[in-house]
Amino acid sequence: MEKIYNPEDFSASEPLNASDYFKRYQEVCRIEPTHYENPLKLLNEEFGLSLNEEDVQKLADIASVTKLKVPNENPNLPIRHPPKDLLKETHPITEDALKLNTIMKLNQYGLLKEPSHTRKPTIPESNYKNKQVSNITQEIIPGQGFLYNILVYKPFDVLKNNTSSNNMRTMLSVEVLYKNTLWDFAETIKCVSDEFHFKEVQDMEVDLLSLQNSKEKYPSRCFFIENVFYVDMSHPNAIDYSDVIRKWAIEKQIGDFHVKPMQETTFDELRPRLGYSYVYIHQGDCEHVFTFSDAKLISYSDCMKPHPNVLHCLSFTNYCCYMCNLNCGNWMVSNSDRLPVRKAFFCTECCESFMFSDGKKVGTFQLIPFCLNVENTAQPLSIDEYDEE
Repeated sequence: MEKIYNPEDFSASEPLNASDYFKRYQEVCRIEPTHYENPLKLLNEEFGLSLNEEDVQKLADIASVTKLKVPNENPNLPIRHPPKDLLKETHPITEDALKLNTIMKLNQYGLLKEPSHTRKPTIPESNYKNKQVSNITQEIIPGQGFLYNILVYKPFDVLKNNTSSNNMRTMLSVEVLYKNTLWDFAETIKCVSDEFHFKEVQDMEVDLLSLQNSKEKYPSRCFFIENVFYVDMSHPNAIDYSDVIRKWAIEKQIGDFHVKPMQETTFDELRPRLGYSYVYIHQGDCEHVFTFSDAKLISYSDCMKPHPNVLHCLSFTNYCCYMCNLNCGNWMVSNSDRLPVRKAFFCTECCESFMFSDGKKVGTFQLIPFCLNVENTAQPLSIDEYDEE
């Protein structure tokens, strides 16, 4: 692909053999084993102590944060930085508080409920953060092996004359261990298109349950790294996305690309370019550009984390109805000849009353449902940044 996308345009490095590079690096900058192999021994030597493993465990139990709990304490606490949407759980309104005149007035005018436009993650953060998909954490030895830092970007449109709101934005930053497989990495990429099948519908009589869990219905996926397709054929319904692309590439004389299974390919087998763009494809046409941004030797702190280790993830948020500005938008209307914006989010009531008449469309537009939680349609799913351009 270097013939089409010149690595110099991306300020990318040469293909990196990280295993060989860090092996030579270790010979020059060797880490003393006493710094990490036996931290208890180091502790005793530095402070003149004679502790054993049992003593350390007793100290940990005595100094445990659970000792600070009080009777009837809120089980959701402590939270360092509670988001606004969790305040009702961490600091609920008590029966005594409901008797206050201020609360009674707010309740009287329906202002006590949480505003529908509050920004909140629609996919739980636990689905992203530090989800251990392999069991090799305990085998990590500082100074032996390396980590890659990978940046995954949001999908973006490449349609003609459609450039608004399509700037590349980081969706995920993750550290992967040299022993991790590409399948481990693929499992950390949480995209909303895996949760809900976004497709255009002609009316609002849609079975939303049938659109859920797209990943199970369409499990095919692949990576394209350095002219090799790494495919996931573990699911019985999976297909090889690379097949049609490889045939097309041969016909266009672009190249003869190879195929390997991602479950059997570890990161120490790859020779990626740092800073160069590669692609992850799933759900047919959902493409995520990703880059290897950095590589580093394993340190002692890395041994305490599961890998792949998610460093940052982008939260997908709600938007209130474009018309009433009160309810959450459960429908996305785009390219309407009756709206001054390219796309807008409508609640069910406003969409039905403004965009339809007697069950038929008024004007021309595209209608796409987006609702992750079908049982609670007040919690919509945003698939892009709101845009009025």
